[in-house]
Amino acid sequence: MNNVHAALRKRVLALVILAGAGMSPPATAAQEGVQRAEREKIAITEGLVIGRTGQAGRSAVHTDAIEKLIVTGRWVTPSAGDQVELPDGESRQWEAIKTNEAAWFEDARLRGGYLFATVDVPSERIMLLEARGHSMVYVNGVPRTGDPYNYGYLKLPVKLKKGANELLFRVGRGQLYAKLTKPNKAVFFSLEDHTEPQWTSKDYSAQWGGIVVVNATEEVQEVVDIGCSMRTNPGNPASFVPFGRLEPLAVSKIAYRTYSRHPSDRDEVEMELGLSVAGQSNPVDLAKVKCKVVGEHETHVRTFLSRIDDSVQYYAVTPPAEQENVESESSKQQAVNAAPQASKDRFGLILSLHGAGVEAINQARAYAHQKHAYVVAPTNRRPFGFDWEDWGRIDAIEVLDIALGAFDVDLRDVCLTGHSMGGHGTWQVGVHYPDRFAAIGPSAGWISFWSYTGAERYENAGPIEKLLLRAASPSDTLALKSNYEQQGVYILHGADDDNVPAAQARQMIQELAQFHDDFAYFEQPGVGHWWDNDPAPGADCVDWAPMMDFFKRRKLPIKDEVERVKFATSTPWVSSTCHWATIVSQFKQMERSEVDIAWDAENGRISGTTVNVCDLRLDVPGAYQGEDVEVVLDGHEPTAVRVQSGKVALRRKSPDGAWGSARTKHGDHAVRAAGPFKAVFDNNVLLVYGTIGTEEENAWSRSKARYDAETFYYRGNGSFDVVSDTEFKQMMERAERRNVVVYGNKDTNLAYQLEFFNSPVSVARGRVCIGEKTLKGDDLACLVIRPRKESTGAIVGVIGGTGLTGMRLTDRLPYFVSGVAYPDCTVLSPKMLDSGIEGVLAAGFFGTDWSIEQGEFAFRDEQ
Repeated sequence: MNNVHAALRKRVLALVILAGAGMSPPATAAQEGVQRAEREKIAITEGLVIGRTGQAGRSAVHTDAIEKLIVTGRWVTPSAGDQVELPDGESRQWEAIKTNEAAWFEDARLRGGYLFATVDVPSERIMLLEARGHSMVYVNGVPRTGDPYNYGYLKLPVKLKKGANELLFRVGRGQLYAKLTKPNKAVFFSLEDHTEPQWTSKDYSAQWGGIVVVNATEEVQEVVDIGCSMRTNPGNPASFVPFGRLEPLAVSKIAYRTYSRHPSDRDEVEMELGLSVAGQSNPVDLAKVKCKVVGEHETHVRTFLSRIDDSVQYYAVTPPAEQENVESESSKQQAVNAAPQASKDRFGLILSLHGAGVEAINQARAYAHQKHAYVVAPTNRRPFGFDWEDWGRIDAIEVLDIALGAFDVDLRDVCLTGHSMGGHGTWQVGVHYPDRFAAIGPSAGWISFWSYTGAERYENAGPIEKLLLRAASPSDTLALKSNYEQQGVYILHGADDDNVPAAQARQMIQELAQFHDDFAYFEQPGVGHWWDNDPAPGADCVDWAPMMDFFKRRKLPIKDEVERVKFATSTPWVSSTCHWATIVSQFKQMERSEVDIAWDAENGRISGTTVNVCDLRLDVPGAYQGEDVEVVLDGHEPTAVRVQSGKVALRRKSPDGAWGSARTKHGDHAVRAAGPFKAVFDNNVLLVYGTIGTEEENAWSRSKARYDAETFYYRGNGSFDVVSDTEFKQMMERAERRNVVVYGNKDTNLAYQLEFFNSPVSVARGRVCIGEKTLKGDDLACLVIRPRKESTGAIVGVIGGTGLTGMRLTDRLPYFVSGVAYPDCTVLSPKMLDSGIEGVLAAGFFGTDWSIEQGEFAFRDEQ
């Protein structure tokens, strides 16, 4: 943003504190203390407000007049009464606003609008921005993440220049609180968002913890270790997890590992954590934390290191009422894709998904101790998280796998339930993984974003619109409803629910009635969203006795007993396997694929039909290494295929072609190396900013990488590593299995040149080339993914543009928002901010060989 000119600063927009101003007569010691405290805090109490300046929703595109001014470099500091022309031709004006007595800005115009404030300081300094209620903020033109859910733990270090500094908040829920405080240390722990380890009374093992570290300096800080000592066992040596670099003026949540707890009768463990950085002989910060020790039969939390990003997450457990089980020897191992096997006298497991704003530990506490099962509650990565889609869905399955390895559970007796947003999650997770749950029980659940929030479908959709919709196809619950046939379904809803109308449940009843013969519905009269009519332990709306009984009477089949697999998926990236059948790749990316295949073990014969399946892998029970099986699929002549590594691998060259034996080549659209674009963020991704562009391009690249890292931290309790392109070059071999995001283009980022040298899509200054097609201009934004060279399964993505305008256009693209997705490649212009979908100039999916020729691409100028 431009500097504030003296002529424009006609009024004070913030509470301005000038150190030492007007100090007369000499202050007493008490007065000096008050003045020092004031100098260390700037409360933002006045500003300008403007209502919504465009249209935004759960969509890949949006309009916004203010954002367009910023993106195109035409922003000027506003004054009260200034008019802003809106995309629809109307106009709105900036008006003065002040905080209420509680220091909050409250105004209906802040439901989707902006608040602008200036802060004057007499000298350059670094302060902590502590704000709540906003989705993001521009600090002197640089985007920083927001706190839309009012968690209150976000403390962002920002640099204030001498004189006037501009803060432009985008606010969504009608209220905003903001202040600036002076950091007490340069690099320090922030305890408000601590993921604490926890022990049970008989568990003395080492545990994971996660703690936020703030780098309030303009230099990269290298974390050497996080030392940990316990008061109950002072002889323990320090334990640490090497982390690496902390970006300047950044926050990051770091994993640490405790040593085993000393046996004691205490109900808590006191630990002291020490933060050590390179170049300092002593820890730069110390923090004392207390962690709980609970009874082995009590509801408790367990922490783990997530495969998504090596961050520390937790899940909550309400153990069974009868503790006859002994924890498995493999409690530290994940039971990934464990096949159900027959067992006796084992407990079941109920995976329970919480509603919006609910902590997983409170979800688990809503259940009485079941006589027959563990209740396990994952987090969705945050209380609001991802609506149990995208990384929330991955979290649910990751926790399920970990819990199945931690407890001696009957793998046939696994069920899924959830309330409200978790009820939606039950529909979603259940439909994508039908062989993981014997029964599902959504309570007060909504079906999809289209049925509940009115997500955009695009009227009269053209080729580009259809490709964007396909990118979001995993959110379309009803498109895969046939998968529910494999599960028992119990639907629970309050008749007077004014949050999620009972019409959502009734619609699902109508859908299931068309093909399902094992479902039940109970609608409780006279109750709303959350209800509990029984004084006994457990909330009725989740711990509903008839539903628990329904669960107990259903079992998953043993894998060897499954003779026929009927399964559909929107993309192998989300779900690829059902029992012994795996859809490895699709002809049309992210369009529904399905298999209906039977295995005749006696005659060694595979038969059935497929739709939109290019590569198929069958781990058929009873097939022996080296033997031939007969394959008859899609009406083609029988063919003999040899069993290799216990599996039958099949491929067809065209949607109508014959099936034959196959091996998946490197770079194919395989299970791991697949889109949509947001898939690049789910494999311990490394964010790489450029250093070979202009000063402005390099600054944008670094700020954007930091913005994405801190946004995913806030939304997903995540931890992304950020490095420069020169550092990436040195660590490429060590990072070969990780996904990578490159910020910029081939002229500004060395990592682009290293990873995208043979890509059919090229992003450079002034142009985007897609095969033979060239789109010219210095204002184009581009998102694109490709398989990483010399890596099996990892992918690399580019977030960049053809110039600074195009680069800034990517700043607020909502790829971290659940239900919103982009295909393998998308090109946009600033026209999007005026006209929405018309600003998408190109979109497409690559083919199974990652070529344009075998893929599907659409261009605006050809529609």
